[in-house]
Amino acid sequence: MRIELPDWAGFPRVSVTALALCLILPAGAVAGTISIFDVGTTVSVTDDTGRLTNLSCLAETCSFTLNFPQNAYYGVSSDFGVNILEPGTSLDSDVLWEHFAGAYPNTYSTWSFTSYTDDNLHPQFDLANIVETGTMQTAIVITYEDHLGNILSTDTIQFQSDEGVPEPSSVRITLAGLAMLGIAALLRRMPSPRAC
Repeated sequence: MRIELPDWAGFPRVSVTALALCLILPAGAVAGTISIFDVGTTVSVTDDTGRLTNLSCLAETCSFTLNFPQNAYYGVSSDFGVNILEPGTSLDSDVLWEHFAGAYPNTYSTWSFTSYTDDNLHPQFDLANIVETGTMQTAIVITYEDHLGNILSTDTIQFQSDEGVPEPSSVRITLAGLAMLGIAALLRRMPSPRAC
């Protein structure tokens, strides 16, 4: 019985070529996530891209610069920003917007996130709208391309807002309503004045 083996003569040449191409061609950038947390009285930001710089958070506002990945010629965002609306209203609770993209070819973009208090809700900017749910939500997706228009990777900017926690004015209105119900119940228990 005779066993025939395949012709492996071309194998070393193909392997060396594939290895050389892997070393010469740029590696694709890894997608990343920037997470904005608006829970409580302060806003915070986490980043797993390793490309976030100039992060500045002061109370209810954060701004940051997102540097593009290596070999990215430009980045295209799904929107220039989003209005984050209180449920059941057309007023901004928060807003995330891109206020600067570096000169062409772009190398970075600068973003701001501002959370408004319930007493100071703002009318919508001319941006896309998202209703806050209290869970982590995707706000913006940035797609990075090389100089030929090939997609290298994407970054996601997401946020979690405190929709599940009542805003201060909502608590005040609720307490005032309960106080009025208590007074009404007390007045109903009191005997009516007798005529003299």
